Amino acid sequence: MDSGKAVYAAAAGKVIAVKSNGFDRSFGDNQNNCYANTNYVVIQHANGFTSTYLHLRKNSVTVNLGSQVLEGQKIAEIGSSGCS
Repeated sequence: MDSGKAVYAAAAGKVIAVKSNGFDRSFGDNQNNCYANTNYVVIQHANGFTSTYLHLRKNSVTVNLGSQVLEGQKIAEIGSSGCS
């Protein structure tokens, strides 16, 4: 699963939240641990909607908080962070 497959932005927008240092394949029964280890990117679009990309590969996020992204731009890689 963590083979470097790209994740692309569904639409243009601004990155409003990002985390990329959570462990892949987190285990445990503590739900808070699951959330704390989930890597993600959240993009705010011009129409007011947001897109949230979860369970991304550790250290694969290629965008920064506040950056503008284009539709189809690579933003990360598929992973299994958090309890996925």
